[in-house]
Amino acid sequence: GSTPTGRARCGAAAYDWVASGALGDVLQADSKASHTPLELNYAIVEAKNQGAFKTKRLAKHSTKSRLVRYQTQDRGKLLDATATITYPDASGTFPILLVLHGTAGFTDACAPSAGIADDQLGGFTDGQAILLSVLASFGYVVVAPDYIGLKSLGAPTGFLHPYLVAEPTAIASLDAVRAVKKHLAGSSTTPGQLVVMGGSQGGHAAAFVNRYAPHYAPELSIKGSVWDVPPTDLLGQAKPALTSIRKATGNLIALTTTFESWYKAAPGGLGSALLAPYA
Repeated sequence: GSTPTGRARCGAAAYDWVASGALGDVLQADSKASHTPLELNYAIVEAKNQGAFKTKRLAKHSTKSRLVRYQTQDRGKLLDATATITYPDASGTFPILLVLHGTAGFTDACAPSAGIADDQLGGFTDGQAILLSVLASFGYVVVAPDYIGLKSLGAPTGFLHPYLVAEPTAIASLDAVRAVKKHLAGSSTTPGQLVVMGGSQGGHAAAFVNRYAPHYAPELSIKGSVWDVPPTDLLGQAKPALTSIRKATGNLIALTTTFESWYKAAPGGLGSALLAPYA
């Protein structure tokens, strides 16, 4: 179902996408904390009391979680990545909710799934784990990819997370959806239609998941998508971030570093990427 690119971008070497039925294969799956509706409703009440979560919904289903390592690709070569899958412990067809995280870091050590516990009590110590379980309890098959370069299982990725690079993020996210469909194939929990949500870096990811899906994973039909506060004008944001020290300055330097690391197209490396007056 993949369409080869056959094109160079931003001065990088040309490559074709790998066309393989192995994309989305689950290479490893570890069980994580399961939860009952009672536990999750308590978590919802606590989060609402702290002003951290707004909803009028209550948990309906018990949930199960898996940390999976799955097959994806990057720059024309097969690569593995990790994701959290959380789903209702119930029979029926449930929409897939692709949850795309905001800025977490730039190496494998920063993988959002790394903090997800495998026991019931520990399952309440990680904010993302609770959010995914609550969403699953509402009746979604939830998949939350770590993205390439943020990996919590298997051998090290070997390079920096390509922060805010559209293609590898979209590809890894779409292959995570393929992975949840393969992982639950034959079970009583059936993944249904696909909806996408993400904020900040996740909003950027959601936008490009929508752009790439018809070309990379045409078998997946996105029925709804939310792009929350996505960075959409990187050049416009770069100018104030580099001309004065502010919260965005560190992110912009990290972005530039990972761009250079992924594209490998600047003849002088970062020395030719950050020019005066930004050097």
